[in-house]
Amino acid sequence: MNFTKYKERGAYHYQWYQDNTFGYRDLVDTVVDFCEGSILDLGCGEGLIGSKLLEKGIEDYLGYDSDPIAVQLADPELDIRQADIEEPAAWHLDYEYLVCLNTIEHLQNAEVVPFIFEHCISKAGIIITDKPGKTLGKFHIKEFTKEDLLDLFKDYKPKYFEPHSDFHGVRIYK
Repeated sequence: MNFTKYKERGAYHYQWYQDNTFGYRDLVDTVVDFCEGSILDLGCGEGLIGSKLLEKGIEDYLGYDSDPIAVQLADPELDIRQADIEEPAAWHLDYEYLVCLNTIEHLQNAEVVPFIFEHCISKAGIIITDKPGKTLGKFHIKEFTKEDLLDLFKDYKPKYFEPHSDFHGVRIYK
């Protein structure tokens, strides 16, 4: 999928965080509070979560995004790389926590997220997505219901939660 969000809007997640647009500050703070240790961030965009984790004192962070413009916009202090997260077969990573904020709905193959969790993560993960019922975003492939999320991550003790009225997710554990 050809994303144009960063080309059109720049590092817009930072503005969303500052203004709490769509409750975005609440979402990011929920993720940052959950994470400790080493973090793998799938679909990290311009690295807002990585920046907030760095402020928290977490330096072992790796973010992946498919958009080269998002990667260029990222803070150079962060390790953010361009990659297609739907092609993880050659990945040999070892991280404690997985972050997947507003990414899974953009994937052709959402099963890649539990695959990465199984093979690259030792402790826990947090996945947050839009709630169904809103207009399908032009970059969204699938909207996930509560049941979809619980089923997709059923092998990882999923704990469903709603961090904001427009979003929901699961915390998963090994």
